[in-house]
Amino acid sequence: MFYSNPYARYNNQLSNYYPWYSPCILKNAFENRSNAYWESTFGANGYLKNITVALIVAKNGKTCITMLNKNPESNNSIDYSSCTQSVFPFIMGIVISPIGDFAK
Repeated sequence: MFYSNPYARYNNQLSNYYPWYSPCILKNAFENRSNAYWESTFGANGYLKNITVALIVAKNGKTCITMLNKNPESNNSIDYSSCTQSVFPFIMGIVISPIGDFAK
């Protein structure tokens, strides 16, 4: 997993480490409620309510996804399964957080 926070900040205890992502502009924008676009961006109906805080990356291998959706009313189920083989790194998942929690 590649976390953006706390690894988004420079840490002098980690030699040769440089942040891969810097969320400081989002934190500053979130904290500045006087901005004319704050409500349309971060407000109740805003388009930026969550932020990606981590990527789950696999170096290579086989990935399978299986979903089962049971409908108790009709006693039917929908099954889906798919597998993919990869020799390249790929994103397996994304971890998100509400922007308000991230900006703390």
